Amino acid sequence: MNNTEAKDLALAQIRVALHEIAPEIPDDEIVPDAQLRTELRLDEVSIWALVTNAEMLSKKHVADSQIPQLLTVADLIELIADEPRHVPEEETRDVASAAADLASLFNQR
Repeated sequence: MNNTEAKDLALAQIRVALHEIAPEIPDDEIVPDAQLRTELRLDEVSIWALVTNAEMLSKKHVADSQIPQLLTVADLIELIADEPRHVPEEETRDVASAAADLASLFNQR
């Protein structure tokens, strides 16, 4: 898949992901230059939900630290259209720790 195809696929995935959380936004407004907060009127929670949905659809990981920096649809396209990234070990440990904490909560019952 070339770079243009990867970006087109990422845009399509973002449109599907956004439709899940904000179906009122028409597809023709979801373009690379669209500002997430001002033009698409997404709040922080909606942006996190968008990224989570896009991660699931694209099977790519977006670091939590990158989410507040997303300004446009193109910013998210760049993150999920890229080749799969190595997940830093500290993030892996954070997820493992969170999973262990969750499991301990269920075991307390």
